[in-house]
Amino acid sequence: MAHDSVNFSNYGPNHHPGRRYLVLNLDFDYRANVNKLEIQESWNPNAKAMWTTLKKHIGEQLELEYGVLNIEQKRKDFDELGIPPRSIISFHNKFMHQARKAFVFGAYYPALVGACALGERILNHLVLKLRDDFKHTP
Repeated sequence: MAHDSVNFSNYGPNHHPGRRYLVLNLDFDYRANVNKLEIQESWNPNAKAMWTTLKKHIGEQLELEYGVLNIEQKRKDFDELGIPPRSIISFHNKFMHQARKAFVFGAYYPALVGACALGERILNHLVLKLRDDFKHTP
């Protein structure tokens, strides 16, 4: 079979043979960055109104998510944590999320224990996955 010419008629914008979709479990929570943003007097009035409304909605979301008791401390803790870091080891993300939530709730000791246990879990996982690659190293 000659490969001199290729028929591209079956590969139009609506025809994708063998297309595979990659589903990623990512979290893009930038609410902490928005909360830290200071609205400047030099901004356009429409921009100021938009950012003020956005910050108000984020405050309402935090109240619904974490409760109204000690909400100012919870907002402060949430902002201090910043945006969630992206992990290349995705199956640990839910545990990191749990430790972050515990911190924001004010459960500092459980958050610390969760973060330490997560660090140990990641280290153990890496040791198990990489030990065959380093069998011949002292």
